Amino acid sequence: MEIALDGVILATAWLHVSLAPYTKVEESFNLHATHDLLMYGVKDLERFHLPFWMGRTIPNMFALFFVNLSTYVLLSRAPNSRKPAPHRTAASIAILTFAAAVFRGEIALYLAPLCLQALFTRSISFGQLLKTGVVSGILSAILTITVDSYFWNQKFLWPEFAGLFFNVVEGKSVEWGTSPPLTYFTSFLPKLLLSSLPLSLLGFSFNRAIRGLLLPSFLFIVLISFLGHKEWRFIIYVVPVFNIAAARGLHALFSPRKESSFGRIRFALGASFIALNIAFTVFSTAVSIANYPGGEAMRQFHALYNPLTHTSPVHVHISNLAAQSGASLFTQLYSQPTWPIKSNVNWIYNKTESLTLNDLTAPNSPFTHLILEERPTAKLLDKRGWKVVSAVEAFEGIKLSLNPASIKTAGRRLVKDPSSKSMLSAVRGIIDIRRGEKLWIVERL
Repeated sequence: MEIALDGVILATAWLHVSLAPYTKVEESFNLHATHDLLMYGVKDLERFHLPFWMGRTIPNMFALFFVNLSTYVLLSRAPNSRKPAPHRTAASIAILTFAAAVFRGEIALYLAPLCLQALFTRSISFGQLLKTGVVSGILSAILTITVDSYFWNQKFLWPEFAGLFFNVVEGKSVEWGTSPPLTYFTSFLPKLLLSSLPLSLLGFSFNRAIRGLLLPSFLFIVLISFLGHKEWRFIIYVVPVFNIAAARGLHALFSPRKESSFGRIRFALGASFIALNIAFTVFSTAVSIANYPGGEAMRQFHALYNPLTHTSPVHVHISNLAAQSGASLFTQLYSQPTWPIKSNVNWIYNKTESLTLNDLTAPNSPFTHLILEERPTAKLLDKRGWKVVSAVEAFEGIKLSLNPASIKTAGRRLVKDPSSKSMLSAVRGIIDIRRGEKLWIVERL
């Protein structure tokens, strides 16, 4: 059963990646590192099926894997056991220490209350905790310093320590914007959990073990709230734990006998929470699909031009918006080394910033094609010898149709066919995802 459930989770992640395969700028560093590893670091394995990485390549997602592993180690014990064995607690702490040192430094704020809880519940002795922290911390630091110093060609480089020093000690994170102190509780956590938030609170009230499980996560959010710059991804690590609490809350709603009116009401309430999450997920996925104009521009560009139909050299400039919204190295199909398409062609994909429209379209510019985020005037195109060959539409806004007729039609559709396809169609009938032109593909005449 556990393997089957894990398979469902992986399949869901794969579905989201398949529907919205492009990436935003926050993911670009790890995405392009993955690209370079596949292109240059595993060339000897190209005849074999390469493992397919799933999800998004922001470092928080890499760290989340180890946080989940740590939680599994901590919770994997006999059903009647009130606390984990000392060796499991030590293993969990070592895993989190590694994740904090190598991937995301803010995990240390999650690790601190977890260690205090372990000491308070006597799940580990102070001596064993100190030994575990020191050994795992030193080994993790040596590993990340060795690897990152080599790849960045800098001596004694520890990226996460440098990041913490820059953002926390020097207080430079505020340069990226600040949010009110309670933003995590009032905005980001509700958006991450949706209806799982009230369900987790229900589980918190029903079960003592759930209260102990949520305490470190709650304290982690309190601690990280002291930093002015806030993003949802900084607290993504607490979502699995809150989902466990939500599952306990859902169990409380589903457990009463369905024959009574009270039992039927609770069952309907629990089912409504699940349906709400599914509907919002379908809607969010539809928005995400339309929110990567750069990736769509590259797809259209290669549909218009390929080495078989376009034999002359290609030098395309990719605008900043396109680069930040999906035009990654993986979409540069004809730059060497080419993958997955094998080709001897070497097109130039240029992402030079700060070039004006006049610079890009000048007669002496090296570019044969442009992907622009500013539509040039017809006068400029005619004068400089360029033409627009395609306009790329992307997400522009949402229009709600909350009139009784739309809601009634959507309801009838769901009653007649309660499938996921019908649900998506019903949501689209009420919520109109508007698109507008965001990028333009231009060709030199």
